[in-house]
Amino acid sequence: MSEGKNPKRVWAADLAGAQNVPEGTTKFYANHVGMSMSPMDLRLAFSEMVGFEEDKLILEPMVFVTMSLPTAKALLHILATHLKTYEERFGTINAANILSDPEVKDGVAEEKSAAE
Repeated sequence: MSEGKNPKRVWAADLAGAQNVPEGTTKFYANHVGMSMSPMDLRLAFSEMVGFEEDKLILEPMVFVTMSLPTAKALLHILATHLKTYEERFGTINAANILSDPEVKDGVAEEKSAAE
């Protein structure tokens, strides 16, 4: 399917592994994610933590992804399934440093208003 009119279009099955990223695709690294929701959508803000200044985390925003809530629920299932498989094979992922962050409650980063 990737041949033809739109070389960016590929079959979903062709993207099953990281080794199958189509040439020319923009790739990002993120070690921080924030989230906001509306009644219709979920928005993920992927960033790279680049340091601290005055005990505040400094982030470099990389990409924002907005998706429908049904797509977000499907993503939740995909992530849970793959992380469970990973942990069964390699052991528990230690997220204690992330989950102990005062800006994170119950594993979810709290959104802060621009006024703060």
